[in-house]
Amino acid sequence: MNLSIVTEKLEPLTIATKQLNTAIDLFLSNLDFLSSLTLAGAAEEILGKLLEKEGKEPVLHRLVQLTAIEYEKEKDVFNFYNKFRNAYKHLDEDLGYVSTNYMAMIMIERGCCNYRSLLASETKQIAKFRERVFPDITYEEAINGKVGFAPPQELHEFIKTNEK
Repeated sequence: MNLSIVTEKLEPLTIATKQLNTAIDLFLSNLDFLSSLTLAGAAEEILGKLLEKEGKEPVLHRLVQLTAIEYEKEKDVFNFYNKFRNAYKHLDEDLGYVSTNYMAMIMIERGCCNYRSLLASETKQIAKFRERVFPDITYEEAINGKVGFAPPQELHEFIKTNEK
């Protein structure tokens, strides 16, 4: 293989967009849910930081606030939502058996929400993901901040376990 060197100037938004689009492609083609999860997690984090720089709220903060009302423990809710991304990113915890497709779906949707909040638009892949995974959510609803998933039952179990 003859490898030619390719140089690119990469901005954070370009990086996050490429990561999110690739995560969606992997997810929708059922090729690799774990890579989809970690790519989407990286994109979601970058997009969240870009939103914060603009004085806007990332979807994770909205989810934590909405969910923490019930539990009054924002830190536990925040830790739950990032548990799988961080465990696979840092290899710091044995998670046992995990529904990687479900966790990838949540992470992709978080990235998509941040992208929409930042740019008030969708890439072709984001639109395809929304149409295939959340067909009841219109483009207008998505652009206006509607999230495609409710807090999972696992969140309730996670909080109860950490109450001890």
